[in-house]
Amino acid sequence: SFLLRKKRKEKWGKDFEKYEEKLKKIVKEVEGEDLYYNGSICVAAFSAISNGKTENAKNLWGTAVDYLVSVDSSADKLSPNYSSTVSYSKKDFCKVAKKANIEIKNDSLKGIIKVTKTSDTGTVLNAEINNKKYTGEEIRKAFSLRSPTFTVKTTEDTVTFYVHGYGHGIGMSQYGANHLAKTGYTDEQIVKKYYTGVE
Repeated sequence: SFLLRKKRKEKWGKDFEKYEEKLKKIVKEVEGEDLYYNGSICVAAFSAISNGKTENAKNLWGTAVDYLVSVDSSADKLSPNYSSTVSYSKKDFCKVAKKANIEIKNDSLKGIIKVTKTSDTGTVLNAEINNKKYTGEEIRKAFSLRSPTFTVKTTEDTVTFYVHGYGHGIGMSQYGANHLAKTGYTDEQIVKKYYTGVE
């Protein structure tokens, strides 16, 4: 559409024509191809960078999807954007928490967030703030973290999140897929690696 084209032009600047032609070529190469699991079209979930392994759909969505299970994507750890840190002062943490309807009563932030359950891949599934339970995804959204794979360090006056990956981590990793393509994998091999048992 015109709007998406305008956004691409803003992003790519003087390289717009070069990238636009490349994009058209890529789309033409795969146009008309579909991804199936047991005869049904797949939900081709993806995120930018996994934490080194993709996540099981059941862990975050609550429903198992046979082809959206954890697979190795360790090349993601090579991404310059693999790790990120988000720090909050007491004032800012309380302000953001309030906006997300998370009540903060404590004078000290020390120990205010406790991670209580992680998946096998390291994704935070459950955590507590003031003894109230939240999912890792809820915390990711509330505190603008790049992914639900994080550890947290607290002091009396600060909360710091150490985050790995970028996105929910389910399905294909864009960085991992790009790395595989550069090492000689075909598009079909990449798709079959990230979506288990598909055709």
